[in-house]
Formats: sequence, C-alpha cells, structure tokens
Amino acid sequence: VCVCMGVCMKVCQETQKHTPLDHHKLIILQLSVITHSSRHERVASNSVILGKLSLNLTRATPGMAARLHGVIADMLPRSTLLELSLENMNTLRLRPQQDPERGRLLAGLLQLAPGTALVLDETALAPGRLDQTGMSNLQALHALVQAQTVEFVLPYSSLVFNADVPVLVASEGRSMLPVDVHVPLQVSAQTSIPTLPPALLWQLRTYLHSLRSGVFAIPPPMTQIIEADFVRLRQESPSLSGQALHTMLAVARLFAITRGEPDLTEQTWRDTLALEAARLARLAAVDAET
Repeated sequence: VCVCMGVCMKVCQETQKHTPLDHHKLIILQLSVITHSSRHERVASNSVILGKLSLNLTRATPGMAARLHGVIADMLPRSTLLELSLENMNTLRLRPQQDPERGRLLAGLLQLAPGTALVLDETALAPGRLDQTGMSNLQALHALVQAQTVEFVLPYSSLVFNADVPVLVASEGRSMLPVDVHVPLQVSAQTSIPTLPPALLWQLRTYLHSLRSGVFAIPPPMTQIIEADFVRLRQESPSLSGQALHTMLAVARLFAITRGEPDLTEQTWRDTLALEAARLARLAAVDAET
C-alpha cells in the first residue's frame, strides 16, 4: 500500500512538472482514471452496487472524449470509446441478440469484459430523430449506466446479465444518461493531455491495477459521523436525496482506496464532503450562467 501511494504522489508531481495542466484540470483527469479503475460490487439482492460512480464531464469540446480515452487506454488494460452520433445510435447493435435464422448469438458493443472502461462521446450527437434501433440502444445505455446490466435479446424473451463497466460521458450540456456525478470543465479545444514517461506510466498502471483489489470498510464510529453529517445536510438542503448520500459514499470509497486506507477515516470523509460541496457550487455557478 505504501509503495502504491508513493507511486501516486510521484505521478502527480511528475505530471504537474511536465504538463501545462492546472490543478483543477489535473484533478479532473485523475478522477476520470481512478473512477475507471474501481471495481463494482453488488450486495444483498443486487439492488445496491458498491463502487458505481458514472462520471459526466460537461462543457466538453469535440475531440475531448477521444483525447481522454487515449489517456485512459494508456493506463488501463481494457477500454473502449463509443461516439453517440445519430448514425451510430440508429445503426449499431449495442445489445447482444440472437439471430433466429442462423441460430447464433450476435455480439453487442456493450458486451464488454469486466473492468472495461467505457468512454461515451455525446458531443458527436447532432439534432435528429432516433428510430426504433436508436431508442433500443438508448435504453441499453440507460440500463448499463444506471443499473450496470446488459440485456441479451432473444426471439421471445430476454436475459439480463450484471456488468462491471465504469462509464465516463463527455458532453456539452448535462448528459441524457442517468449518470451519478456531473462535473463542469473549464477547458478549451486546445487543452493538452499529459504524456508521461514510459517508466512512470508503467508504475501508474501497476498502481491503478491494485485499486481494483482494494479493501474498504466503514467502521461503526464513522457510520455515526456519516449519519449525523447527512442529517445536518438534509436540514440545510431538504431536497438532498438518498442518492446523494450514495454518491458521497462512492467518492469516499475511492478516496480511501487511493490513499491505501482499508477503513474510512474521518479526514477522508471530510475531504469527500469538501469536494462534493465544491462540485455542487461549480454546478450552481454554471446553471446561473445559462
């Protein structure tokens, strides 16, 4: 754990040294990669998915999704980029389905290996109409982002399988998909993406790989602190939902695992609350501008 944390700090320092990214952009990049290296876990009746944190980077410019995917592909073993253009939505097969004439299953683009990082480019979507195939594909994306499931379509029925596919959506406005977290960017089409030295890149791959096997637990004393903080937040903002608490816990889990903490600490929880407050303030500022 100590070695992994040392590698993480070294990567951050080297990235800041060799690239023109400011601190905000670097944090966004790190969150994008870390989110796509976290393992999803289902508990109880599969209704709760621990570690699921789909991320929507808004105010993205055309081509940014491809550049982000290039970084993620360099760091993670499995990743794919899907442009959500009108043509792709109306023609591609996202769900696996059986061909009754040939009696075999036709693969779908969302039929991905566990841990595959999926980057969706909504900036490619132009005004137009989705046909029946397009609507079916949109429903398939909704199911994957919201419930981490993929439906296999059969002639007279369907089978639903669980998935473990972290999703990152790049869009101009808020995504049409039910993502967990929206983060507005402050970048331009000329924003550069860092290129890391090969040796440092290898260390980072090792570090990110270790995150998928990271252990995480919430000690009983921390449960009481979280409950008290959530009650306080609900009093300050009555519209705060249970989903907001799930999102904060997912972010806290990422923070703890990346810091090598098997148990959630109060400091990490406070850092999580501060980050979420900053994100909500940025969203409010963006909404006020529109």
